Amino acid sequence: MSVATEQAGPMPTRPAPGNAALYRLYGSDGKLLYIGICDDPVQRWHTHSRKPWWPQVVRFHVSWFPSRAAAGQAEAVAIRQERPQYNIVFNGVPYSNDRFPGARLLELAREKFEDQPFSLLDLVGELGVPYSSALVHIRRLQSEGRVVEVGKMKLRSKRPLIHFQVSEPTSAGKADRPRP
Repeated sequence: MSVATEQAGPMPTRPAPGNAALYRLYGSDGKLLYIGICDDPVQRWHTHSRKPWWPQVVRFHVSWFPSRAAAGQAEAVAIRQERPQYNIVFNGVPYSNDRFPGARLLELAREKFEDQPFSLLDLVGELGVPYSSALVHIRRLQSEGRVVEVGKMKLRSKRPLIHFQVSEPTSAGKADRPRP
């Protein structure tokens, strides 16, 4: 169940700690431009403001969910059903010939997870990336210093759940650890 608000004026605020927003952004013609989830819509929209399509946004609709997982499930369904113009993930067949474009993994991870840690399982579940492709490409990005390992969780299985974050490039062009 969600708590919904539709606004073109004041920005939405989180109704309770732990809630996550599912938002829809619309153009002046009423066309659905983008669907996403976040913890803080104002901060997320600031990130979107660098996108070439952002000037088209004139209206938004926000629905609050009790958790990021619940919002993520609703997001996947909404994107598949409503087909927003600028979403890539979950919008039809994102990868031609069932092949994942590994060169885009960093861009997709940055867009989806911002500066939050993510795991291979997040890449698979949130972005629809095949596990084997995610593993190969995340290891390549790690060797290039473009993502860094930021933690491990011990699971019941023998494999640890490793969390990564996108690295920020330094002025010398090398990647640095993510900002706290």
